[in-house]
Amino acid sequence: MSKGKLYLTGAGAGDKNFLTIKAYELIIDADAVIYDRLVDPSIIDLIPQNALKVFAGKEPDKHHMTQDEINQKMVDLSSQYQKIIRLKGGDPFIFGRAGEEAEFLKKHDVEFEVIPAISAFQIGATEYNIPLTFRKLSDGLTIISGHKYNSEEPNLDWESLAKLNHTLVIYMGVGNSEVICKRLIENGMNPETPAFAGQEVGTKNSKELYSTLENFAVDIKNQNIKNPAIIVIGEVVRKSQELQFKSGI
Repeated sequence: MSKGKLYLTGAGAGDKNFLTIKAYELIIDADAVIYDRLVDPSIIDLIPQNALKVFAGKEPDKHHMTQDEINQKMVDLSSQYQKIIRLKGGDPFIFGRAGEEAEFLKKHDVEFEVIPAISAFQIGATEYNIPLTFRKLSDGLTIISGHKYNSEEPNLDWESLAKLNHTLVIYMGVGNSEVICKRLIENGMNPETPAFAGQEVGTKNSKELYSTLENFAVDIKNQNIKNPAIIVIGEVVRKSQELQFKSGI
């Protein structure tokens, strides 16, 4: 059998309703699927019964498969199946390691295609009516990772982040919220800047937290906000509750 094709496919954040049509069509016709921990069960249920399913989930300090193992599994399956889906939570090119996987596939002469998705920050913002850009409030959007590397705090340009008139979106930042807020305030961000955390956005288990920068880390702990969660910091967060529709009935 000739080599199959790999589809680095974004499942988006949330349930199957947030899939793109292209992702949906690929999943329901897949021969083999390598899927992540954060892919919603309603999407896993779309995989054909006769397709090979390979779980490649990762949690902090607990990997069912290492990235090297996932890379090799993709190459191995390409010689056994025609349509292989590498199903990733969120968008493949936003903290999804699809760039690394694409490099590995290219190196091993495996044909691939990247299928974009609606990312968690987009779903979380729209679910709670947070306009990520807004005239006179936010001139842009900055997306960063709040993840620690080698037990060190996130290596970020805190001064620039604190002074940009941008909405700040943080992935993987819940566990490091204390140091993130501390560094932003130290570098000039107003402690009363609104802050939002959305847990498991786009699902029936979605949970939100509204706070201010100075109280955010404590509130996250008190409200038991856990990953997967998206953080939004900026004046646009104030618009969320203003834009909630309230029926007059």
